[in-house]
Amino acid sequence: MIVLIKSATLPAITKEFDWYFPNGILVSNNVGLITGSLFWGIISDMFGRKWAFNISLFIASIFGIAAGAA
Repeated sequence: MIVLIKSATLPAITKEFDWYFPNGILVSNNVGLITGSLFWGIISDMFGRKWAFNISLFIASIFGIAAGAA
């Protein structure tokens, strides 16, 4: 859901901040998704899928609340 929200708000963000590299948000998002999929795949194999799933939900909720508060 957060990825879809990012794609909906990208045009307004690039107009507001007039970035030199407007695709930086997309690149950083994709790098984060690749890194997260590799990291959480290894963690879920080591500790179990329940812990990895709950921790990923916790981290996503923390950053979602921080983004909403900003």
